Amino acid sequence: MTAIAYHRCGDLGDTECRASEDALVVAWRTDGDWTYEVVDEGTNVGLCGLQPSVVVDDIDTFYVGYLCKVPVDDRSEDRVFVAERLELFE
Repeated sequence: MTAIAYHRCGDLGDTECRASEDALVVAWRTDGDWTYEVVDEGTNVGLCGLQPSVVVDDIDTFYVGYLCKVPVDDRSEDRVFVAERLELFE
């Protein structure tokens, strides 16, 4: 099984990220087919799912750390989040 995390930012050929299409996505391949799961779509304040980093622990829990812009008062700030997937990839 192969699993990755990536930042989605629009459609093929787009030259700029659109907040409405922005997200962190996890993809995994079993039996030759890819499956995709949106982890975080952010808040439309700024980009979400930047700089994803993944790790799988010794009991096959999948973790992904990533950066999102979140609203704070009248501005946005970078925040680091960690998501975990406890279910096996099927």
